[in-house]
Amino acid sequence: MITVAMSLPTETMKRLKDPDLEPVLKAVGYYITAKWMPELFRSSGKGSWKPVLRGGQPLLDKGVLVRGFFHAVTADKKAVIITNTGKPPQVVGALNYGATIRPKKAKFLRFKIGDRWAMRKQVTIPARPFFRWWPEMKLDAISIAKTKIAQTLGAKP
Repeated sequence: MITVAMSLPTETMKRLKDPDLEPVLKAVGYYITAKWMPELFRSSGKGSWKPVLRGGQPLLDKGVLVRGFFHAVTADKKAVIITNTGKPPQVVGALNYGATIRPKKAKFLRFKIGDRWAMRKQVTIPARPFFRWWPEMKLDAISIAKTKIAQTLGAKP
């Protein structure tokens, strides 16, 4: 889960009549979930992620994961939480950090690759990092926050 926390300099807080950061946090959350994450998936899936044996593009084929990102401002209105509901948390973790999957009851895992069935004692899913702060995303989030704060103060960004 990505958490965006914001703190403003004291002089800026004094200039804000009502230091409600909710619009700022919503703008940052929207940008990350609706613009940044989908673009990250489209660009990363084209070469930097290890290909999957079954073919297709990892994490992009059905679009469930990339469409599952959402944001919510915390109750204290000091942070925005970015999370994913497209897949169960353990699946998101395995896709992001990598994992080794072993059968619990049977001796083998059985799955289909193309039109053939395969059996393995374990399968290793390589890490395909997507759910973290990327340097460019951080810079973009800061820029959006500064613009939104400047609009609140009635100044030019």
